Amino acid sequence: MMDPHRNLFYYYRGPSSQSSKDDKYDVQVENNVTKSFINILEILEKGENPNLRNWFLNRINLRTSPLIDFDFQTVSSESIPDAVITLEGRKIYIESKVRAELSSSQIKRHLSKLMKEDVLLIITNHNDANEQMRDVVDSRLRFVTWSQIHQACSKITADIKHDKKARFVFILMKEFIYYLEVVAMTDFTGLNNDDFDYFINKNQYYKAIIKNKMGALSEKIREKLPTDLKHFSEIKIGNIRDNDNSLWVAFRDANANGPTNQCNFTVDITSEYYGIRAVIRNGRVHEENTAVGIFYKNLTESPAKFIDLMKSIRPDYKMLIWERCPRDGKRIKPGGEVWKKVLELRLDYIQNTDDISYIKQVLERIKKPNSPGIHITREIKRGNELLLEPNILIDETISTMQILKPVLDFLER
Repeated sequence: MMDPHRNLFYYYRGPSSQSSKDDKYDVQVENNVTKSFINILEILEKGENPNLRNWFLNRINLRTSPLIDFDFQTVSSESIPDAVITLEGRKIYIESKVRAELSSSQIKRHLSKLMKEDVLLIITNHNDANEQMRDVVDSRLRFVTWSQIHQACSKITADIKHDKKARFVFILMKEFIYYLEVVAMTDFTGLNNDDFDYFINKNQYYKAIIKNKMGALSEKIREKLPTDLKHFSEIKIGNIRDNDNSLWVAFRDANANGPTNQCNFTVDITSEYYGIRAVIRNGRVHEENTAVGIFYKNLTESPAKFIDLMKSIRPDYKMLIWERCPRDGKRIKPGGEVWKKVLELRLDYIQNTDDISYIKQVLERIKKPNSPGIHITREIKRGNELLLEPNILIDETISTMQILKPVLDFLER
């Protein structure tokens, strides 16, 4: 796994920041990615290479002109934009966001300090940023996403790849493109070996990178959810502790209540595979008003229905039964549990009532304070080419969720 610090633009946080909270890391990324973009604009301007500048000005509907000066976090009494670019006769003020929501009050404060001919540019990865700012009506307001900047830089770099005179610009742009990918300030770009290797080498600086990448993947999945899955729109990203061997993202039913409200779809990544799962959790077999209790009751009363369901799903998918144990103490607390695998069974091995009896016996053996967790899952092994194809992987994930949806429907009373 490549250490991200070898990238020209990656910010070194230092030992004192290793335990930083995610929001503090986001602020660092927010500041540094803006600085890096301004730096590369300035360097290319000094090097008399207008490609990026011309794209940038055209994208925000300004006429082409030289970029005269650059500054960061210009302070007034109530307004602190992240950067300022001075052109002939006007300035571009920049407000950058990573995952933080836009604030219309903040944007209005910025606009109140601008001259009539100036522009306030919001750079974010929220594709609906202009919709979020619909109550701010001002012709000086502009929007662009980091994904659009990434795409433009990629095209410019491809165009000059064989131009020997532009070799320095090519190298610099490649470094910036990779930096945007490392900090997940792009559209989802696929899962590569570095992402899987994190769970082997545990490079502390890659933790935020893989978490941001899985977050970017989950956002793209949510955007494309079809009608029958649209209600699974609430996203929850798990934490990665030092001894964890996976990272998961859950897609929850935003309208769910009652005993099945903790059942969901998840995607996860380990050192060996990318997984897509239907998850049944909450309660124990003899607690009838819980998800596990309902599953156990339906399994008892309708074993043939469950066998047929398993046969309708691809045979290489698996059923996993886990024992959910308290991380500390004698009670499972939110976020305070360890999952220990007790059964792994290919679906084509679930063929008759004897197999159902065995599954029930495994579930029955899990006693307080522990609880069962049940997965029906598809695993895509690392190295599979579709992991490197973002759109294909997103579509495969959604189609797998559709295949697995009847597993959650089996919980209907």
